[in-house]
Amino acid sequence: MIGELLAELLTVLIQILILIVGGYAIQYIRAKIGEQNLKVYCSLAKTVVTAIEQTIGGGHGADKKQEAVQVLKNFTKGKLTDEQIDKIIEAAVYEMNQILKMNGLKQ
Repeated sequence: MIGELLAELLTVLIQILILIVGGYAIQYIRAKIGEQNLKVYCSLAKTVVTAIEQTIGGGHGADKKQEAVQVLKNFTKGKLTDEQIDKIIEAAVYEMNQILKMNGLKQ
């Protein structure tokens, strides 16, 4: 009982930390590449992440991320750094997972 409570508390704390760090990362990227470009790249990242999840399925996180990084690198033609691509992909994955959780499709 206490172990489950601690695990749940740790999960919530990690999610809050991800939101805070992700928020700062998105602000940093927005300042570097501009609002309109950020919207385009984030939309593209969401599409790429969803498509890769659909084709590869559950698990294989590192493989899926590597695929998403390559697609975004090819599309942006060097306009984004590896760190920016990483943050945009992480934001897209987080959003996808939150939507799945809200719809009861993922724990």
